[in-house]
Amino acid sequence: MVGTESDICNLALDLLGTKNINNIDEGTENALLCKKWYDNTRQSLLTNINASLSFEREALAVDASNSPVYMWDYQYLLPNDCLKVLNVDESLSSQDWAIEGAYLVSNTASVVYIRYIKNITAVNLFDATFIELLALQLAVNMCIKATQDFNKAKILKSELKEKYIEASQKYGSDNKIRIVRKSKFEASKQVDYGHNWRNC
Repeated sequence: MVGTESDICNLALDLLGTKNINNIDEGTENALLCKKWYDNTRQSLLTNINASLSFEREALAVDASNSPVYMWDYQYLLPNDCLKVLNVDESLSSQDWAIEGAYLVSNTASVVYIRYIKNITAVNLFDATFIELLALQLAVNMCIKATQDFNKAKILKSELKEKYIEASQKYGSDNKIRIVRKSKFEASKQVDYGHNWRNC
């Protein structure tokens, strides 16, 4: 059973055919390599694969203590655990906001609703698809340093490409867009995410 960061690292080390670790903080060569790569790889995957397990919603209030120097009138501090904003309240058009550093900036002073990729660290919240993909990506990232085997690295990259496709299909299926027709006379379609979201 996979329950810790060390367990995921050992899955990666198994793929590399190298010695397992007891703990990611133990200070051995393999543990140091895993610790070097683990967090960056996890965050990168959460950001790139749009895994539904990491989706979160939040209402942002205007930061009354600060405002943008120019162009925009208001700014909203993004959640500390936000890796990427996925959707913004559809009342704002794409011209009405932007992401700049840790802030969403806008010319609208009302509450802004967002859906975003949350920086999930707890392994018990990962599903099997994400665990397998994370272990494989870790193996690819660590392969040359751990094994000096370029052929193995090539094989793992090929497997990773296939796993990415599987994961994309899985998470895409989890997040099917629900189409709502306002009336039978309207040709246009509205995308409904459950709280008036629009794709960004």
